Amino acid sequence: MIADPAAGQLRAALAHQLAAQGLLGDPGWREAFEAVPREVFVPCYFQPCRGRVGWRLLEGGPEWRQGVYTDAALVTQLNGSDDALEAARRGEAIEGTPTSSSSAPSLMAAMLGALDTHHGHRVLEVGTGSGYNAALLAHRLGDTHLTTIDVDPALCHRAHHALATIGRHPRVICADGAQGITADQPYDRVISTVAFTHVPPAWLTHTRPGALILIPLRFAGHGGLMALLTRGATGQARGRFLSHYGGFMAVRNTPEPARPTIRSHLLDHHPRPTDVPPEALTDAHPAAFYLSLRCPSPYTTIQFTPDDGSTGRQTWGQGADGSTFTLIPTDATTTVTATGPLWDTLEGAYTEWHDLGQPARDRFGVTAGTQQWVWLDNPDNLVTELHK
Repeated sequence: MIADPAAGQLRAALAHQLAAQGLLGDPGWREAFEAVPREVFVPCYFQPCRGRVGWRLLEGGPEWRQGVYTDAALVTQLNGSDDALEAARRGEAIEGTPTSSSSAPSLMAAMLGALDTHHGHRVLEVGTGSGYNAALLAHRLGDTHLTTIDVDPALCHRAHHALATIGRHPRVICADGAQGITADQPYDRVISTVAFTHVPPAWLTHTRPGALILIPLRFAGHGGLMALLTRGATGQARGRFLSHYGGFMAVRNTPEPARPTIRSHLLDHHPRPTDVPPEALTDAHPAAFYLSLRCPSPYTTIQFTPDDGSTGRQTWGQGADGSTFTLIPTDATTTVTATGPLWDTLEGAYTEWHDLGQPARDRFGVTAGTQQWVWLDNPDNLVTELHK
């Protein structure tokens, strides 16, 4: 591999930035971020178009290189295939849903630090994706101590090639990560870069007592929660959510409701004031995770600003059961128009979260075993059960 001096300077600057944020306190991880070339694993990526729907492809050149070393998640695949990539190279307009990305380096650094890996640990990474995170792990631990798995053959092939390009040869397996991998078990650490609705039981049988499991979890179709669990002697695992927000794509068999449809006539359906701010429906808001925890079925939201300027930015939501809601902020308050039970559930959850003292995500935890549940402050204070 021919060294790219410009990329090397950007890589050093990114590592310095992450260290200044307190995310690379372990010198071994700083060395890994300084050494592993992200550009090899992200030779191209998609960026939202400015001023219109769709995506544009960045591949080669100064803008691409600069983007590779920004602290941002980079979309590397749309719609579960390479069709969008080939179409973009032909100059065609591209639309679609992201199905793979290279996570923001700050998020990766936070997760790798929380994983508390040491020399000799066997690590299973679920969600190979671009292979960049696997390269960081292999640099730190050595190739023979890492197994990485992804369900997408094309992603596995590209990651395997990119890893070999920089002289790394961990085991790369194309399979369903929820089923675990028996090779090299029992594992000392499991880290997932895709989000699940529960802790896969196989991970509990393929880890040793004392092992750490770091898993992003999604509830009601919404993410941002990352649980760090310790596997106990009896096969049960328990631990808290990290304070760090971590939005990951869901595993591909996760059902989600359709995007809400803008239907203006619904705005006349008995609007009323609500104390729930529209921001609480976005994953990064401090209340959003609790709303998703308390909602029994998935829902999606979009934001929409009418061209005629009749209102400000509207938030439209739709549940898997067909329930709908629309929030419209005004100078004095926010009004909601809703059909079905979904909004009452979300509004009740927001009130409950507020009455609990607005607890942060790291006051909550997960117990995973024969049964799985989320708790507040202690494992006996159940908030919701997780269904496998």
